[in-house]
Amino acid sequence: MHAFDHLIDLANLRGVLDLRCQLHGNWSLDHPRLPAGQASYHILLRGECRLELAGQPPRRLHAGEILLLPRSDSHLLQAGQPGRLPTPTPPHEEPGRIPLLRIGQGGEGFEMLCGRIHYNPRATLLEALPDVLVVQAGATSEGRLAAVVELMRLEAEGEEVANQAMVDGLSVILFTLVMRAYLRQRQDLPGIFALLRDRRLGKAALALLADLSRDWPVEALAAEANMSRSSFMRAFTQLAGTPPASLVTRLRLERAQQLLQGTAMSIGAIALEVGYPSQASFSRVFRQHLGESPAGYRQRNRG
Repeated sequence: MHAFDHLIDLANLRGVLDLRCQLHGNWSLDHPRLPAGQASYHILLRGECRLELAGQPPRRLHAGEILLLPRSDSHLLQAGQPGRLPTPTPPHEEPGRIPLLRIGQGGEGFEMLCGRIHYNPRATLLEALPDVLVVQAGATSEGRLAAVVELMRLEAEGEEVANQAMVDGLSVILFTLVMRAYLRQRQDLPGIFALLRDRRLGKAALALLADLSRDWPVEALAAEANMSRSSFMRAFTQLAGTPPASLVTRLRLERAQQLLQGTAMSIGAIALEVGYPSQASFSRVFRQHLGESPAGYRQRNRG
């Protein structure tokens, strides 16, 4: 597996397409901040609008762009001239179809799809992403992102069997392709992304991700990178923004959360699976970082 496959797996991604929007004239949609562990996305199918986000200058968005807000900060999307705005009616819902929000009528108007990505709030992958990503659907030369957008549009507008399941599943693919496009565009990647892009340190990070059950002292990670301990510590901390031991603990706990929530494994077995010699040592670290016991976390997060 590629290192990013491991990070995506640990993030426990789940997508939901919530809404189709057909908007005309002056309109404004205020999106409040969502709870931790949810990312918002908007796929612009037609027209253009303005994005307003606290602490950032307004930004124009155009058809063919995908807006992703990894931490789902509150934001405003609007079009037209300031002034009196029509009151949006509740989304129209029909059995077997994605809910449709309409504002105004006539003309070409503006269309978009709106959804969310649920993830582990402590996911290393999401933490490394910026607050706002805007990617062109045609950003990938292979056309995969544009193809996914078109398929989502067709499914969202249709009445085929299981269309909600289709667009929800495609939402995760959309997120992955948006992230891939972002990684291709950026040279100054932060955190775990910078680590994985480095020729030597990336080898150590991949070895860690591939086997979290192994004992990983700094010397073992340095050996994977073919570096001395001191050189590895210095380079790793500078690039990742955190010392090796902190990243090891973080990834182990991400994996533990995944196993506690999604499997029936005993807590003792999970402790061994994520590199702790005993249930007691695992529980101590888990509580120290997450504020509750593994058993408490499991009970709270089992559906």
